[in-house]
Amino acid sequence: QTLPENHPDIAASYNNIGLVYKRLKDYEKTLEFYTQSLKIQKQTLPENHSDIAVSYNNIGNVYSDLGDFENALENHTKSLEIRQQTLPENQPSIASSYNNIGNVYYNLGDFEKSLENHTKSLEIRQQTLPENHPGIADSYYNIGLVYKRLKDYENALLSFTKAKEIYAICYGVEHPETVDCNKRIEDIKGEIAAG
Repeated sequence: QTLPENHPDIAASYNNIGLVYKRLKDYEKTLEFYTQSLKIQKQTLPENHSDIAVSYNNIGNVYSDLGDFENALENHTKSLEIRQQTLPENQPSIASSYNNIGNVYYNLGDFEKSLENHTKSLEIRQQTLPENHPGIADSYYNIGLVYKRLKDYENALLSFTKAKEIYAICYGVEHPETVDCNKRIEDIKGEIAAG
């Protein structure tokens, strides 16, 4: 009632309502509010503004939740392109973009491209995060998933083992992330034993 209809504060409100719908798992409503937020941002902000990159990223995540991986890829790619134009090349949000793109390619069944993006994400995270950061474990875990799908069990085992070691340091041996890694390691050992 009091601000111009394309005011940044209104965009922020649309985004925040979208976040609530995402928590409620109402992805159609989430998409509606995120898209409205992005529309206002594009009217009022420079085209390579970080808020626009965040909006594309958020929309990409919702499309992934909806199983629409083509649109997810398009939005995550736009987010990455803006971040590459405006941020240092080893910035953590660039690593997140590569991670998200890697996940989309995984879901699309393009495991080579998935591996390429997860590897880029890991490299940035190793440069910018402490060596036992959970983000690094997440990258190793995702890489392990890809290697398993490629039936490269040796590298899958190596990746899950590194992920497990970091998760155990960060969260403890009983944490679900650590336990999941243990299960995956045992599964791969079984695959190897079965020949």
